[in-house]
Amino acid sequence: MDRPFRLATAAFAVFVTFAAPPAAPSATFTPAPTPPPNQRVTYTYKTFLDPATVDYFKIRKFNVDFGTLILTFNPEGTIQGTYKPDFSNPVTLAGRLTGGGNLWLQIGNRHFTGRFTPRGIAVVTTPAASPSSRRLWGQFVHA
Repeated sequence: MDRPFRLATAAFAVFVTFAAPPAAPSATFTPAPTPPPNQRVTYTYKTFLDPATVDYFKIRKFNVDFGTLILTFNPEGTIQGTYKPDFSNPVTLAGRLTGGGNLWLQIGNRHFTGRFTPRGIAVVTTPAASPSSRRLWGQFVHA
């Protein structure tokens, strides 16, 4: 490495060490809850719906939809809720918990299968390999 690059890197490291305050305890990562058994709960997720087959390094425009997903998990394992895209009409949905941290959702005419993640949910339309398949990512929103 050349000397100016090493000096700039060292200066940046010193700046970050002393100028950037440590993260507040409330800013630390808190896992999203999964539905407790034998209870009815409702969770809200901010969503990102994107084409499952997109190569983001070659994309010319982002064909994504942002929105909100409100899911009510029932004790018997069924799911009811609403998917509200930011720029179109809300859609009623149904679904089911399938065990092992997995779930399926029927949103309009699309069938999604997926799982819970540490921050929310990740589901994909079935079949996942088709050119029209979509992924729905949902990050849990604390009430």
